[in-house]
Amino acid sequence: HNIFRFVSSDLGGSSALRVLVNELESAALEEAPDLKHQVRRIRGFLVRDGALLASLSGSGSSYFGLFDDARRAGRSHAALRAAGFTALRSRTLSLDQYRRSWHPSPGPARAAKR
Repeated sequence: HNIFRFVSSDLGGSSALRVLVNELESAALEEAPDLKHQVRRIRGFLVRDGALLASLSGSGSSYFGLFDDARRAGRSHAALRAAGFTALRSRTLSLDQYRRSWHPSPGPARAAKR
């Protein structure tokens, strides 16, 4: 229900992120209490550096932060790596970019093959 509201909402600004809550996070950390300290550290880096959202992914395979500023994301990425965490940095796509990645327009090479 929340994901439907999120993807169908106007995503201008960070207000849409408030509906995203991973209700499995507390249950997952109860099952793996040794991870609670690590999650607290990771969340600390992300929030300190300006993440608009910091959350466990699913039932705990990863932790992520969403940023609206590439420099802040870069600082957080560097801090996490310096602290010994495996950290990957990526960027989100707009809906149009996502659609184009699945249905690219035919370029000169593609058009010639038709």
